[in-house]
Amino acid sequence: MTDITNRVLPPPRNWQDFERLCFDLYSRMWRDNYAEMNGRQGQPQAGVDVYGTDRHEGDWLVGVQCKGKDQGYGGAVTEKELREEIEKAKTFDPPLKVFVLATTAPNDVVIQRVARTISQEHAQQGLFAVRVQGWDTLQQRITDYPEVLGKHFRDLAPIEVTEKIDASITVTEREGDQTRTEIARLEGHLTAFGERLDAGGDPLRAQITQAAKLTDDGSAHAAIRALRRIQEEQGEKIAGRNLYRLHSGIGFAHVALGELPHAIREFREAYDADPEWPSARSTLAVAELLEGDRTAAFERAKQALRDDATLHQAASVLIDAAPAEMPVADIEALVPTDLRYRVDIAMGLSLRARRRGDFAGAEAYAQTGEHGAPGGLAGLIDTRRGHLRAHPVYRGARAHPSRAVRASSPVR
Repeated sequence: MTDITNRVLPPPRNWQDFERLCFDLYSRMWRDNYAEMNGRQGQPQAGVDVYGTDRHEGDWLVGVQCKGKDQGYGGAVTEKELREEIEKAKTFDPPLKVFVLATTAPNDVVIQRVARTISQEHAQQGLFAVRVQGWDTLQQRITDYPEVLGKHFRDLAPIEVTEKIDASITVTEREGDQTRTEIARLEGHLTAFGERLDAGGDPLRAQITQAAKLTDDGSAHAAIRALRRIQEEQGEKIAGRNLYRLHSGIGFAHVALGELPHAIREFREAYDADPEWPSARSTLAVAELLEGDRTAAFERAKQALRDDATLHQAASVLIDAAPAEMPVADIEALVPTDLRYRVDIAMGLSLRARRRGDFAGAEAYAQTGEHGAPGGLAGLIDTRRGHLRAHPVYRGARAHPSRAVRASSPVR
């Protein structure tokens, strides 16, 4: 199956179609059923073609100018044009909180830097923030909304490419044996609140981690938008470990949405940002596991754990990616002692034992789980069937462990 995210969407052929596309896209991004197209052709519009309330940003009033309406449709945005549109937008009533210039031209780092500079000036003057969003950004967001994709790019959006991938499980076939990514999504496991919200005095890190947290709150789309906005606004200021955090945060939001090809790409970019950091190597191991390369994922996870014995994410990958013939006791020996009593780690070892027919061992591993589950994991796992019993920790994953699997976030 061809993934729509691997295709290039052609920009609309004329500004009228582009304006209609912007209305459909932004109204969904804002979750605003009352978004409006501003006036009609020939009327003064104060530099705004589409306006609405962004429910994700604290009910901010946002105005969008669809660049190219009058002339030069599809051409690059110049600083002069941007400033002219901004001056018009200052007359919009009531005052805007954010002004977006949307264009079918490719993303341009120069004009985005100008927008960031103007936003800083406006912040001091109590005026709206400014964003320029090129076609690279817009087509990325269009693919998040199948109904928009189907309406405006019908020939490129057959039903099969807009169906969600089951994010909770990746199944590969190796020598007739099914292997599953059993990286459990447990309460507290995805977020690691204490690690992620401790910004260490770094405002940018705090901004990134707060945006990434939206995934844990059930707003993965909002997380991606918030993180992409940080990327656009901060530009070259994001480097090293913060760049890793940003890409990994986007990656895990895509996992939550079932968009594994996007997730894998972001995980690899996260690793490239800080390849010597054990957490980055652990994230690369997740990407390799999702790609089906269990051998590479296993070795990468072992290396990450040797360098940082606290990486429970790497331990989860190691357990799942270990060779099928490897005894569970040998796998356990590779897991740092302090991690063996985590619920997710104990569950992974228990399920490995069950697959080998060692039901007594599965029960024993289940009993070693954290005290947060009554009776350890034995209260959660039917060790003979491999099913999760009803428990609020798993939030509805009662019938099958594959419904609870989800990669754990490394944004720390």
